[in-house]
Amino acid sequence: MLQTVCYGFLYLFEVLACLMFHENFYLRKVNRPILLLFNVFAFAIQFLGMIFMNIPIINLITFLISNFLIAFFCYDSKLKTCIFTSLMLSFFMLITELIIIYPTTELLKINSLYNWEENAFALIIISSSSKLLFFVVIIIISKLFKNKNYGIKDTKTVILLSLLPLTSIGVFLIMTFWGVKMVVNESFNTALSICSILLLFSNILVFYVYELVQKTNAENLQLQLERQYADISADFYEALSKEYDNSRILIHDIKKHLNYIADKTAGGESREVMQYINDITGEFGIFDRIKYSGCQIVDAMINRYVHFCRRDGIKLEIEPLITGLGFMDNTDVISLLGNLFDNAVDAAKKTNDPRIMIGIHHISDKISVIKVSNTCKHSPKSVNGKLITSKLFNRNKGLKSG
Repeated sequence: MLQTVCYGFLYLFEVLACLMFHENFYLRKVNRPILLLFNVFAFAIQFLGMIFMNIPIINLITFLISNFLIAFFCYDSKLKTCIFTSLMLSFFMLITELIIIYPTTELLKINSLYNWEENAFALIIISSSSKLLFFVVIIIISKLFKNKNYGIKDTKTVILLSLLPLTSIGVFLIMTFWGVKMVVNESFNTALSICSILLLFSNILVFYVYELVQKTNAENLQLQLERQYADISADFYEALSKEYDNSRILIHDIKKHLNYIADKTAGGESREVMQYINDITGEFGIFDRIKYSGCQIVDAMINRYVHFCRRDGIKLEIEPLITGLGFMDNTDVISLLGNLFDNAVDAAKKTNDPRIMIGIHHISDKISVIKVSNTCKHSPKSVNGKLITSKLFNRNKGLKSG
């Protein structure tokens, strides 16, 4: 009974190792319950196949099929890629077992591989070694060849962490020597088997915790970048708004002089003078600036994007903007509206009939509805019911937008 339980833990470790490979290598497209269901199914068919048949080639085929189904149905991957990764996992599963079992068999002077059945506890320990070596190999591969959009590559750190499971494999080999060559009772072999299982899972736990720390660090860095971006944007729009006001005052004062010069030189170089005046008075929408909402930051942003839409030939429709955004910090307003406007302009200018509609409606003291609609070339995509954009995996700038 204890042997069956230990084998169950070995197959569970195998499923978890493949799960970590898939999570590192692919982008998941299903929710956690469905992913858990597929992995439970993979564990069940492999474990039951071992109990009722225990034919190596059948075990390898069930391993191949289960990993293919998980990769194809649970992750954003192409059919050829799923087939390749499933074959690769099966290949390394077979190779790592051979690498561990045959040298150990030779070292311990065991004539036949089937003699392992005479010492089941030693087989459990040596199997733990092969599973651990398999885990190290596929994790390093997943880090080396993972899609650059799915996260930050950290292969060097993972290779350094691999010293722990490699050391554990050495411990397993020593434990196997004790279990086979030394005269020990069954209780000692049982204790060795349990220790090997615990040591096996402690290794995968270390890598799992490392993945969580990396994910947390990446999220914290993203939040810092978003805050810096928002702060810089807020300063920019505040300075832009002040610049608008200062420019209006300055040009109001000098316009009289320019008009006077234009009138006096109309018979000479009037065309050059008038062009100069027009350039000054039309500089970047200075006199086209309109108070859409009465909120200085929002008006500065709207006027700036009006200029962008004119430049890119985008038809812009602006509904009445009753902001009521006073409960938000300027940095949050800039971050929110900036992402909405940027996405709308980027998507609309790729279409044949680019159009954008903007509206802000005040509902209550702390509720305002911001509506930005635009034409786009392709329909929005979603994963697990959540809209995603091409910026979803960009870890280097901006907010993730949906």
